[in-house]
Amino acid sequence: LLCDENSVSIYNDLEELPSDLPKESTVVLYPSENAVTLEQFITSKKAPISNNEVPAGEPVQHIIVLESTWSGAPKMAASPQLQHFTFIKLNEAFKRETMFWRHQTFGPGFLCTIESIHQICLEYDALHLGAPGKPSRNYDILLFFFVIGYRKVINFYAANKDLLHPIWWQCSN
Repeated sequence: LLCDENSVSIYNDLEELPSDLPKESTVVLYPSENAVTLEQFITSKKAPISNNEVPAGEPVQHIIVLESTWSGAPKMAASPQLQHFTFIKLNEAFKRETMFWRHQTFGPGFLCTIESIHQICLEYDALHLGAPGKPSRNYDILLFFFVIGYRKVINFYAANKDLLHPIWWQCSN
């Protein structure tokens, strides 16, 4: 899923997406109206297994993640380049609240991009590689730079008590 620098490609424009991405195994991580969970997507791709056969092929080969503000994301999600892929959303059973320090009006369940990537890796792992609650890999390293930024913001507001703190910070501290 996320192994090394050769596994990740960054495109500054959706028009740069390779045209040969396989429709049946590429998904877009965005909670659109018709989005399904990763579990629903994988389940829909698995053929019935008999005699302990291993299913051929990987149900998810590529995950497209949109990097945008929450208010700008719907426009990106509506792009013609994405419409032939299945949209997936995070499973509400694993729901968590964002720790991102920038204000957004959609609610605490709307994660920032790196939190969403971290969460979908945990979900994929639980479904496909390990067991729920016991990931086969440590995905927390994905949050390394996020945590550095988070600590800077917390320390800044702790040292400047006269400034207006982010709303979530006031509630949780």
